[in-house]
Amino acid sequence: MNVSQDLYENDLYQWALTNAHLLRSGQLKEIDFQHIADELEDMGKREKRELKSQLGRLMLHLLKWQFQPSMRTTQSGTDNRSWRESIINSRKEIEAILEDSPSLRQIIPSLMEDLYPKCVKSAIQETGLRPDVFPKDLPFTQEQILSESFWPASI
Repeated sequence: MNVSQDLYENDLYQWALTNAHLLRSGQLKEIDFQHIADELEDMGKREKRELKSQLGRLMLHLLKWQFQPSMRTTQSGTDNRSWRESIINSRKEIEAILEDSPSLRQIIPSLMEDLYPKCVKSAIQETGLRPDVFPKDLPFTQEQILSESFWPASI
């Protein structure tokens, strides 16, 4: 085991700095290639996980926005900003992720399909609404979900 591999197990930050230096200085024999490959794969997985998390949050709040419109305002009649802010923030985060990793855009349809039943389940738990209130299939398109101008109408 070389110094770089030992660092990987004990100090990931220093390992990264050391390998970056080794790459830049052309010291290829000292580089921890296997762990670099693992870390690069993990970076991609983290980006995908973050996209999935933000997309799920966005879809859940769009469902609650559409199917529980009475909760858009507080009892005092003022705007309940939490859903609105969550929708706006999730869209911004998704946009930032896609700016950095545009190839992730192609997996959004499959993520939406995978996430929708989970979002409905969460919406049922969080709202107390009956399961039959929510459509069997996702009622929004990818374009609608990602559009900052789209706000579902009440049913």
